[in-house]
Amino acid sequence: MSNAVQPPAEGASTEIDAETAPNEPAASADDGGAQSEPMTTETVAAETAETVAAGPEAGAEAESPRTSETLSDGGEVTSENAETDGETDREKAHAAEAELSPRASSSPPADGADGTDGTDGPVPSADEGSTVVDSSDAAPPPKPMSPELARISAALEAKERVAGKVIGWNKGGFHVAVFGVAAFCPKSQMELANPKKAAAYLDRELEFRIIDIKDDGKRVVVSRVPVLREDRSGILQQLRDKAKSGEPVEGTVRSVTDFGGFVSLGGGLEGLVHRSQITRHRFSEPREVLSTGQSVRVVVLKVEKNGERISLSMKALEPDPWQDVEERAKIGDAFQGTVVRRADFGVFVEVFPGVEGLLHESQLPIGRKLSDDDYSEGKQVEGWIREVDAQRNRLSLSLREVAATDPWKGIHDRYSEGQDAEGMVEQIANFGVFVQLEPGLTGLLPASATGVAAGGRLDRMYRPGSSVKIVIDSIDAKRKRISLALPGAKLEGTKADLRDYQNKLKEESGPSLNAMAAAFERLKGSSS
Repeated sequence: MSNAVQPPAEGASTEIDAETAPNEPAASADDGGAQSEPMTTETVAAETAETVAAGPEAGAEAESPRTSETLSDGGEVTSENAETDGETDREKAHAAEAELSPRASSSPPADGADGTDGTDGPVPSADEGSTVVDSSDAAPPPKPMSPELARISAALEAKERVAGKVIGWNKGGFHVAVFGVAAFCPKSQMELANPKKAAAYLDRELEFRIIDIKDDGKRVVVSRVPVLREDRSGILQQLRDKAKSGEPVEGTVRSVTDFGGFVSLGGGLEGLVHRSQITRHRFSEPREVLSTGQSVRVVVLKVEKNGERISLSMKALEPDPWQDVEERAKIGDAFQGTVVRRADFGVFVEVFPGVEGLLHESQLPIGRKLSDDDYSEGKQVEGWIREVDAQRNRLSLSLREVAATDPWKGIHDRYSEGQDAEGMVEQIANFGVFVQLEPGLTGLLPASATGVAAGGRLDRMYRPGSSVKIVIDSIDAKRKRISLALPGAKLEGTKADLRDYQNKLKEESGPSLNAMAAAFERLKGSSS
């Protein structure tokens, strides 16, 4: 009859109950419950050796790693120590079970999780005090990335631009569809400056840059600012280059003001076409020529303050009307034009498109004044061209008949000093009366020679447009001046008298003698 300890049933505890004390008899399965000898230290050791020798078939469950029953100092197994160790192991098992997450618990059981450890024998349960290590505590494998999110991630790493369509907005920014994935663009990232009204972006496809991917792709953040900065830098350099070459650029009128129009050049850059640079043709206000949304071609005049101030011109692309003005306008030619503006000294008349001439107040018809309604803006006037200076872009006009040729050419053939003449009073000045001898030829009758007492009013005796008889006092063709006097006035000490005296001396002394020689000859003759 063998005294080997029988292996416990599956799931049964190997703890020694306090009721089976060593001094009390234990029933044996072989003798049908006969009394056995009391268990001593030697008996326990002998039975344990037999169990080990029997192999795993006889005592696999007896080799549970859950606890190792220790012997007391007296050589006997103490139930107090075994019971305490069992309670500690059960607490550890329960703690391990509590740490298992729901997601981990739904995973397929690993080796040993179903009660086996991969060997032929069962693995003790948690109730038996064994420490359970569940492989489901390890991090789950990463979820595969969708093709769309993979494209977005690649664009983020490569810092590439992506096309996105604005599909909505809220207070903080805009919802953008990128590769079929909903992304978000903060309001501050939509423009370099303040963004437009949100509705202006709706359903528009724009270029963005991916700046962040959060929550495994559930939140994608995009921005237009890097794209706009790149575009701005490139366009700004192009504008600087074209400002040097004079090459025109295309633009769109964004707004029109009283002083000109602002033109969008792309990349967030805008330039101003001042009203003086819009066109060579006459207009009242810029809105007559420009309108919002209009496509225009301009020339870049200046780029200042790193693109913050750009000056443009549309007029520079029009042909210069002054290039052939000398062929179209000759002195003495008649003209017909429109008064475009008035000044204190005269009015400016547009003779040809882009060509304006000055009608000085002295060239108004005799008796007319600059304040007359006939010379207000928009009125049509007819007259003659007095002078053309294409190099200085100047044109002088007159409403009085102008000589077709230079009246000073051959002046001494037509007039001589002391000659009686008749003219027409042109205008009155404080220092005298201007008298027209012929178109383009005017002389001055000094106030001292008018016969009016000093301080008297000349306009009472000499009215503009009236006829007056005069005498040619002197002619200075080089300075284009003619001095006049009234008939009957003795021209004492005039240049004519001096010239007559000099001529008389020449005749008396002969052609080879000068004035000094002639005087010497006269003295010589008188002495003899």
